[in-house]
Amino acid sequence: NNEPIAAFIRDVMMYIGGMLPSPANIPFTVGANAAYNEMKDGKTAKTTTALYQLVWDEQVKADFYAMFTADNKIDMEKFNAYTFPMTLVGIDNASSTIVAAKGRSEDVIIKETLIRNMDKVFAKLQRNYEVFAPVSQIISVNPLVADMGTKEGLQGGESFNLLEPVYNKETNEVEWKSVGVVKVDKKQIWNNEYSLTDSGAVDEDTSEIKSTVLSNNKKAAVGMVVRQVVKVKKKKY
Repeated sequence: NNEPIAAFIRDVMMYIGGMLPSPANIPFTVGANAAYNEMKDGKTAKTTTALYQLVWDEQVKADFYAMFTADNKIDMEKFNAYTFPMTLVGIDNASSTIVAAKGRSEDVIIKETLIRNMDKVFAKLQRNYEVFAPVSQIISVNPLVADMGTKEGLQGGESFNLLEPVYNKETNEVEWKSVGVVKVDKKQIWNNEYSLTDSGAVDEDTSEIKSTVLSNNKKAAVGMVVRQVVKVKKKKY
């Protein structure tokens, strides 16, 4: 609940205001009560999330493919009994605060707070760990736009590698080759965060921007993807 936090902030502001002579203390008193009334009915969520990576070596692959039956279906009994090895990549924390709005139930406020907080902690993991760096599809080149937005933690100025699919004849696999770097336009970022109605349904986004604009690159083409450039975070666990 926000109320204890809001009350603490109000009391601190009132204390500071009480140390000032009148009329200099009036803004502190008015601001303290306004801040308290604005925040007190909302919710705050704090989340700690651990990111694990599946170990997909030759032995695990062999064990997995051995689970298939003659009719090319997975033997779920064997699948559920198998312990897939994982390695811990990293741990991050996030918090989100949603204030109450007229006509919205407490259940809706809690649900929206939790959903937004999960998006926020995933975005932090994506920024901090290269193996989880977000990849988004190019959907237009004039202007250059990608299917991502504030839900992915974009604020503007982030760098993304522009990746082109290249077929490798030796391995018979598609590889992704970097052909340049593009940056997110600070003024044209899609707000794709969840917003819920009082019924709990996702509120439709009525904004005109439905994608995020990137800096131009002559090599860009539909079918390419962009992958965020991340600074590898040192493990603290």
